[in-house]
Amino acid sequence: PDHDVLKRDLSGVADVAAYSVEGPYSLDGGERSTAVAFVTTNYFGLLGVKPRVGRAFAVAEANYRDPRYIAVISDALWRTRFGAEAAIVGRKILIDTVTFVIVGVAPPAFSGLELDPVEIWAPLPTRPIGAEGPWFDQGGSWFLHIVARPSGVSTAASVASRATAAVRRLHAGDEWFDPTAQVFVDPLVSAEGLSTRREVSDRSVSLIVRLAGVAVLILILTACNVGGLQLMRMASRRNEFAIRLALGSSVRRLARQL
Repeated sequence: PDHDVLKRDLSGVADVAAYSVEGPYSLDGGERSTAVAFVTTNYFGLLGVKPRVGRAFAVAEANYRDPRYIAVISDALWRTRFGAEAAIVGRKILIDTVTFVIVGVAPPAFSGLELDPVEIWAPLPTRPIGAEGPWFDQGGSWFLHIVARPSGVSTAASVASRATAAVRRLHAGDEWFDPTAQVFVDPLVSAEGLSTRREVSDRSVSLIVRLAGVAVLILILTACNVGGLQLMRMASRRNEFAIRLALGSSVRRLARQL
């Protein structure tokens, strides 16, 4: 809900979008589950991502009081769940207990802005309402991630300074808001990956551990393969070694030859 205010107050920024990756949600009442990214309607446009099939979301579909339950699905989900069906636009998909109409398919190279791939994107107004009522009527939007596209030659420091001032001004007087809060601006890759200015997220640590485990496993397999190859080569030269020893060669000389 604060999106338009932020965009208006942030000179040096061409556009601002917000998103929240949540889940897992079950699909079509089955055992398969997936994460869903709830996004502002300008999300795909800001990132320059054009659906390969169908369309993205329209500005008119950002009505929080009367949400449009539509979705853009990933290329991977389109192929695995729907067999790359050409007439996918208009098909329905059940996310938990809510039916969404598919309006587009993302390009193959796009799987969201998080380390873990996303398979479904839906307008932010369709985010489930909790027991305390509509989340957009309550103070704060702590769950949202903000992504912006700079304009002109604005530096990260200048944008961060203006964004900090705008956020503090926007929430002036809110009891829950920390008046000393700051906005940090990083390129998208470092902000969502391993930024040197922030703590590494649990998800990043998990990814590093998995990659390290794979590297160690490959190292062990390589060592075993090389060791086995050397043993086979030595076994194939047993007769040669026996003849050289019989002719007076020393063990040290044979070792030096190997």
